[in-house]
Amino acid sequence: MRRVINFRFCSLLIVFSVIMLIGPSSIFAEGDIYDVFGYEEDEADFTVSNVVDTFDASLIDKAFDAGLVAETPVEITLLNEGGSNFAAYSLEKTDSGIYGYNPDEQLAIEGEVVTLIPIEGAEKNIFGQYSPDDMEEVTMDVNELGNYDYQGLTYLSGAKIVLEEPGDYYVLFRIKATMGATEAFVKVIDSEDEPEENQNQEEESDIPVEAIPSNARILVDGEEIVFDAYNINGNNFFKLRDLAYTLSESQKGFDVTWNAEDRIISIFPDTPYTATGGEMLIEDTNQTTGILNVDQIQMDGEEIKLLAYNIGGNNYFKLRDIANQLDFGVSWEVESKTVIINTDNSYIEDIPQKQAL
Repeated sequence: MRRVINFRFCSLLIVFSVIMLIGPSSIFAEGDIYDVFGYEEDEADFTVSNVVDTFDASLIDKAFDAGLVAETPVEITLLNEGGSNFAAYSLEKTDSGIYGYNPDEQLAIEGEVVTLIPIEGAEKNIFGQYSPDDMEEVTMDVNELGNYDYQGLTYLSGAKIVLEEPGDYYVLFRIKATMGATEAFVKVIDSEDEPEENQNQEEESDIPVEAIPSNARILVDGEEIVFDAYNINGNNFFKLRDLAYTLSESQKGFDVTWNAEDRIISIFPDTPYTATGGEMLIEDTNQTTGILNVDQIQMDGEEIKLLAYNIGGNNYFKLRDIANQLDFGVSWEVESKTVIINTDNSYIEDIPQKQAL
């Protein structure tokens, strides 16, 4: 049975953009070991190796004690000997964007445990249990547990879980008969990979994507504003000039120009916006598809990569890409279905939001 734990993600165009997760992040040297604290402030419960970046776990949920980005291979090593549960699970995302894990698919553990096993010749009572007098405490390799009818266990320090495949993982350590657990969200990336360039971009530009007119409420610095926006693959897309026009009086204002001859879209941060007269119009095109934009995009003269689609003759840009480049806050309120743009805040990568375990 798959357990849903309600982690929510915005799709990432390139997996290595996770390095920009949540600022300000800790600065790590390559291959640093990170101590994860939970039950005690001065004693770590387990460590995670090859950590290259972190994010503030309290922004996800107070129950999370660490949010980490680490390069393969990643070793999670237990320090606390008092735990009855030490585990890691691979997270999977459903079509609705919810992340969950299968509790029956715990990742392999290396190390030793202390447990109780029946003594030789012991027999179960009518309730199918052994008498406490017929049980003895032993220390054994965790992989030998399947050979015994054991009762209870305690993981010993040094027990280890190795994550060798890129992906998202949920790690926890729990002490028996106590509330809560020490928990970490670990995003594993492949240290050998390079960010992929879209070598077939022109071919892919001919492949239409479904574009759904957005019905989300949109707040900009507390004011509700109606945008001509679309939802594509679970992400919000806005006209670049509409954003420039709306943010023109804010500290994140920017200008936009179009070079038709060279087909270059240029963005100029901290520059007063020059209106063209067509801003904030709601296009009634009844369009339901978008085509990938292949025009070059520059910021202050340097080429940048932004995901955009042409819908009904207009380019619509992924809101989070623009927020990332111009460094303004974007968040999503699930219950009210509200996009919140806050120019007083810095941009943080869309992060997993843990609602319940």
